[in-house]
Amino acid sequence: MKRVILTSGPRGAGKSTYANSFLERNPWVKGISRDELLIELFGKTSLSPYTGGHEYAYEIFFERIEKILNNSKANLDLVVDCWNGGPGERKGMLKKFRDFGAERVICWKFMTSLEICLDWFMKKEDSKGYSEFGFRDDYRFYHKTSENIEEDGFDKVYLINPLQLDLFN
Repeated sequence: MKRVILTSGPRGAGKSTYANSFLERNPWVKGISRDELLIELFGKTSLSPYTGGHEYAYEIFFERIEKILNNSKANLDLVVDCWNGGPGERKGMLKKFRDFGAERVICWKFMTSLEICLDWFMKKEDSKGYSEFGFRDDYRFYHKTSENIEEDGFDKVYLINPLQLDLFN
């Protein structure tokens, strides 16, 4: 069975840290990270929305996901670590995953408090240029647009509280 696990949560929620820890503990699971691809392509994760860099990166991102799924003979677990703000974006991703051969698509929805997300995000090097006000707006946007994430079409949604996992101490 080909299974895709999509991380979902606001900036600074611990998605990448959790995904990387999971991948280290489960070496047979494959992983792909949007942030790692942005760094590979542009040297940073924060890009101007006017350059077209994000669109180009998503094109490459989905080409790589398709290749991973198509090159797998049978069983495959693939963790896709990627920001996905609204239901339309998530539904589009789900359709692509299924078109690429994923038989199950699971969501890890990160339930991290605003204060923790803000603290973790502002410590990142790529947080320069972000205001606390803008960050709070993004956080509220994510949670408003993911209230009914179970209706997006995932086979299963798991709520993740990364603070319970002893990864962040």
